[in-house]
Amino acid sequence: MLIGWEAERTWPNHRRLMVHSSSVWYRGIIFFSGIVVTSGCGAEAPEQDSESSESAIQVEKPNGVVELAYKHYGNPDRARASYATPKIKGCSATMIGPHILMTAAHCSGKTGTTATFRTYSASNVTSAVSEEFKCQYLLHTFKDTDLILHYCENNAEGQAPGLKYGYLDFDPKKVSIGDQVYSIWWNSITGVAGDASDNIPSSPLYSQGKVTSTTFPGWFTPILPHVPGKKGKSPIGISTSVWTMGGGSGSSQIDSGNHRIRIGPTSTGPSDAPGRNALSIRDYLDYGFVQDIDSKDPDLVGDTPPVNVAKVKALGLTPSSYVGFVDKNGDDLFDVQTDVEKKEGELNRTMFYLGFESQRRNALWEPSSKATYHPFQSKVVIKNSGSSHPTTVLEHRRLHLTPGKFYRVSVMTRTTKANASSTLRVQTETPTGAPVSFGPIVPLKADGEWKMNTFHLQASKTSTTVLKVDVEAADVDLAAVTLIEDTSTLDFEDYDQREPWRNSNDGSRALIVPRGEVSGEEPSFAARVWRDSSKPKVNGDWSLRSRQLALVPQAKYSICFRAKRDNVEPMQNGLLGAVQVIDLDGAGTLAT
Repeated sequence: MLIGWEAERTWPNHRRLMVHSSSVWYRGIIFFSGIVVTSGCGAEAPEQDSESSESAIQVEKPNGVVELAYKHYGNPDRARASYATPKIKGCSATMIGPHILMTAAHCSGKTGTTATFRTYSASNVTSAVSEEFKCQYLLHTFKDTDLILHYCENNAEGQAPGLKYGYLDFDPKKVSIGDQVYSIWWNSITGVAGDASDNIPSSPLYSQGKVTSTTFPGWFTPILPHVPGKKGKSPIGISTSVWTMGGGSGSSQIDSGNHRIRIGPTSTGPSDAPGRNALSIRDYLDYGFVQDIDSKDPDLVGDTPPVNVAKVKALGLTPSSYVGFVDKNGDDLFDVQTDVEKKEGELNRTMFYLGFESQRRNALWEPSSKATYHPFQSKVVIKNSGSSHPTTVLEHRRLHLTPGKFYRVSVMTRTTKANASSTLRVQTETPTGAPVSFGPIVPLKADGEWKMNTFHLQASKTSTTVLKVDVEAADVDLAAVTLIEDTSTLDFEDYDQREPWRNSNDGSRALIVPRGEVSGEEPSFAARVWRDSSKPKVNGDWSLRSRQLALVPQAKYSICFRAKRDNVEPMQNGLLGAVQVIDLDGAGTLAT
């Protein structure tokens, strides 16, 4: 159903939307989708070695050994990782950006291939919804190491796979024995736990484990000191206790704490047993090496040259630039991915979430010497307290906003050093430097508290808009920069719209699952709201929160959303739950 709620008052500067399911009214679970923030709400309801060919796992094994991934949809971070993990040519892969897919080189040949994404609209395999994207490889490091990067095209609706299903960032820290990891990977299963007769086709799976060795001498490990092309087995491979089978080739292993990729594509392992071997992401960034443009290795499927010259040229890049180390500038990103994304820019969409926790997003900004990224703290630190005039500390020249449209913009600030003249201002320009619109001049006070600043800005009438952040006489941390096209619908159907939502009860990621309006043809993502019995029944249980709706001060809004129940418990008093808008600067609850 469609629920409309309209605020009859103006809004102070710092606010958040809270959604709450209370047992006073309803003890079940609610899904929210299709959130609209606009001037009015409509009344209508919407609507051995691991090989690259897989054999079936004999039986599903519970407790995180090897289970169907949808059984972990109750964990927001694991669910998020599962959406970003497609199947490719009998192997598993991971999206690491809007178009860039990472897998094992021993999985993929030189011809075009297909990445298959799968979600589940219910807790059974028959509810699977799949979508395929066409991909072509860009480069590989075989046989020195075992990495291949693909470029996956937009679908027929113009959506990039990584913006629809999400992507994962790297954790480039050194791996140690005992580190806890998990993997989302694809394989078929003869039967579910306790029933060996189901014959489940290739599906996303979940397995967890820990690092057991950091000295495995695999064929995929380069010789050290590194000599390009020289075969060797330097003992730097990572072994884990994570379960594997043939379809697990190419799958990443993800840090259980921060949910970033810690270990690169799986290269070898036993058959239907625990134990995987691969290079860490740290070692791929340090030692991954593309031999040259034209050489061929007959051991690689398809006899594939190290660089796909035609595709790299088609993307407007120079193929010879990617011969040699994959991260020449040492920024902990693959050079070809950064260059592709700088060339393409941030693709047009309803909402741009530009939080600084993602290294690949950060690479698209142009920081001044005053700015330092801290991705694991989700912020950029600005040191400009010595200035006596406004200084451009950050600039984004790659935003493909809708030409001429107005956007609600929000940025969080925490000031650590300031004086009476300290300010922040955000503005938009054309690519040639002509001003388009200015946000308000925001005074900065060194109280060490996070504050939300929201305002309207207009996009350039050209295809690209430049966003500039100026700071005067202050040391300030910035976080969670967000732009939302005014009057647009936020429906959770792309990564940026899902990413900022949180569970206010404990600060964890909100649970957003493909359980919205089920059509059987497209995934429909919705935010799940549930009752936490450890919290007060009224005004104390908020399992869904957003601070990034960018509600602008002194404006009037209507907030509309669709909701459905996920179980059969009867409603009490005809109510499902509650929604509040809260001012965090002291005014308290504005409306419920």
